[in-house]
Amino acid sequence: MQVAVIQDNSDVPAGTIADWLVTQRGATLTTVPAEELEAHRDALFAADLVIALGAREAAYDTFPWVLAQRRLLTALAEQNHAVIGICFGAQLLSSALGGYVGRLPSGFHGFVENDRVFNPRFAGAWLRWHGDFFTLPPGGELLSRSGDVVTGFRYRRAIGLQFHPEACREGLAAWIERAPAENLPDMDHAAFLEELCARLEVIAPARDALYTELLRLTA
Repeated sequence: MQVAVIQDNSDVPAGTIADWLVTQRGATLTTVPAEELEAHRDALFAADLVIALGAREAAYDTFPWVLAQRRLLTALAEQNHAVIGICFGAQLLSSALGGYVGRLPSGFHGFVENDRVFNPRFAGAWLRWHGDFFTLPPGGELLSRSGDVVTGFRYRRAIGLQFHPEACREGLAAWIERAPAENLPDMDHAAFLEELCARLEVIAPARDALYTELLRLTA
């Protein structure tokens, strides 16, 4: 199984989904920096699965690499390739397919359950770390919501997730360190990191079951 991972920021790694794909599915992973998509276009379209990760940037930004990735995700999804978009990757996928991406009144930085699920593997609680939301794109199938926020959808063989099953200690440490003070007020960063990592251990079986389901849905 050949998997291409689009990495937008160096401190947003593929984490546990990369580990699981290698150890449980024998996958070969190729990491493609977001600013080098055109040079790797053939490999991206030849991959059995493309994973688009999170980013500090927004899906509505107009940086050339954001626009190029939106065009790529449009082509992959419309040509029925297997895609998993996570956080920014999901927002960009929704936007690419005609959905809307906007700012939330306040962001999420912790574990939240999905209170409306159409697939039990999506229930959670899952780690959410975002300040934007997206709408269900035309033709998309809703997989999960949390309140008014769409947290999971499917379009053909493409999946968008507004949560972070892939989160790992390395990534979380970086996200906490660069979070604006108003997002984590009066927070002991070291203690918060340990709390989140402990939760990641607890949800590991549900996370692995979700990964199995994601492969089924994108098959």
